[in-house]
Amino acid sequence: MIRLVKIAICFVARSGTPSPYVTYGSVHSSRAPRISSIFTKRSARPTIQQGFTRTPSWILPFFKRRKAIPNLVCGFTLIELLIALAILAILIAGIVSAFSGFTKAEAQKGAATGVLSLLETARSETLASKGGSRYGVHLDSSGATLFAGSSYAVNAPGNVVLTLDPRVELAYSLSGTGADIVFDFLSGTTVASGTITFSLPGDESVPEKTITVSPSGTMELQ
Repeated sequence: MIRLVKIAICFVARSGTPSPYVTYGSVHSSRAPRISSIFTKRSARPTIQQGFTRTPSWILPFFKRRKAIPNLVCGFTLIELLIALAILAILIAGIVSAFSGFTKAEAQKGAATGVLSLLETARSETLASKGGSRYGVHLDSSGATLFAGSSYAVNAPGNVVLTLDPRVELAYSLSGTGADIVFDFLSGTTVASGTITFSLPGDESVPEKTITVSPSGTMELQ
């Protein structure tokens, strides 16, 4: 019987409700001292006070108030921002410089191939005796002009004008005294042999391109 009472008291104590077996003045008050002596002998069990369970000591640390962690502010300092901007400016400058060099090289290549095409057209039309006329190419620093006849005439109806990119400079060195390369009938030879160079003033990183015209009328771009 006593053992059953112990079990009942433990159950009521754990449930957190008042127990009539430990509250004086109840129907079982005569047995309260005996029951309380049972729990005082075993200190490992939770004690009972006024019919309610006391919070075990091993749980208390978990209910202690934790120190508040200060809010962390994320962002950049002024020095970090200036360093990032400086690095970005260097990268942009390098990209712009590389792109500018590429476009200049393409402009130079386009000018050289354009003049070479005019020379080949003049020679082929001379060999074909197109219109019964000779053909030649007039050179100047800003471009070249394909013309019909033995000499160049400004604003002639049949002139084909090639204007070079302003960044490209044309220079020539011919065996004759003029700036015209005229081809002969049947053979396609010319007395105005020499070289035509294309350069980029102020930019030595891009090598010059050169057209070599031989006395036989053949041309080579290097």
